[in-house]
Amino acid sequence: KIPPTVEGIRAVKELSSQGIGTAVTGANTLAGCLLGARAGAAWVIPYLGYTDSYDPAAADLPRQVKAMFGHCGYATKLLLAVRTPRQAVDGALSGADACTMSYDALRELYLDLTTEKRTADFLSQWRKVFGDRNWLTG
Repeated sequence: KIPPTVEGIRAVKELSSQGIGTAVTGANTLAGCLLGARAGAAWVIPYLGYTDSYDPAAADLPRQVKAMFGHCGYATKLLLAVRTPRQAVDGALSGADACTMSYDALRELYLDLTTEKRTADFLSQWRKVFGDRNWLTG
């Protein structure tokens, strides 16, 4: 994991020339992602969760990065560091290859209040008709 500084990009270029995969981390701008890809980074990692808190336009960064990589023919993958399930889903819709998030954010991905309510309603109706019998074992 190497930051997209002048020295960092030089290191990525050198390591890439030796066949060593690198990740340009903290590439929070389109320019930082471009520099990482041009230097041969295997991954670029924008901290979308952090950047989105002070720059509303950051939400569009994953789409722009993937479009740029596709247009320029870069094989570099996009890994997003996100803080919320919405950022993860938006990143996936933008074509991000992977994301990293806290355990709490991951748990929230599984929380769907509509499904929870419908499941509870179904179980309530089931119990009215069948009692507490297990539908698999009778």
